[in-house]
Amino acid sequence: MADAAAARTALESAGVKVEGEADPMISELDSAQVDRPGAIGAMARAMADAGVNIQVVYLATKNRAVAVTSDNAKARQALGV
Repeated sequence: MADAAAARTALESAGVKVEGEADPMISELDSAQVDRPGAIGAMARAMADAGVNIQVVYLATKNRAVAVTSDNAKARQALGV
């Protein structure tokens, strides 16, 4: 995680307060999910039903969702990945 340490140092040197770090979970959306309204919502519901809290979620590209969760292993299991 040398990149994370370097990023933290750079941010703190610039006066930005860093409150924490997290490992993101990156999921590839299959072709049936791309451009389908509610696809990310369905993923969020599956994780919530498994007792996983989502702290951050966004689309990185057209078919790649990124999430920071309270438990990536449980989230992956809930999503079947």
